[in-house]
Amino acid sequence: MFALGLILSGALLGQTEKAGKEGTLKADASRPATEAQKDLQPPKLDLAGKNISEGMDRFGQKAASQFGGWINAEVLAGITWMKLLFCLLLLFVVAVTERLIQAINSC
Repeated sequence: MFALGLILSGALLGQTEKAGKEGTLKADASRPATEAQKDLQPPKLDLAGKNISEGMDRFGQKAASQFGGWINAEVLAGITWMKLLFCLLLLFVVAVTERLIQAINSC
């Protein structure tokens, strides 16, 4: 089911890109230069994500010297054990925080 959704979304995305190329060229010519320049710059959120990922990679290199090379071993699709454990830790923190907020609101 999930694979079918990915295939269909990829096919639809390809069709909209082909259909929208001519329209976007006309729209870009009518927009001011500042708006066109904004489209060329990567969003700040992407840059922040890249910086965080690079920082985690550097931390992983340092941690591997103390805990072993398994920390930097890839689990699946470029995801290391350290990143997987970090995400699970954040998920646990969110769940505990949500429970605490519910307990405070029920009092």
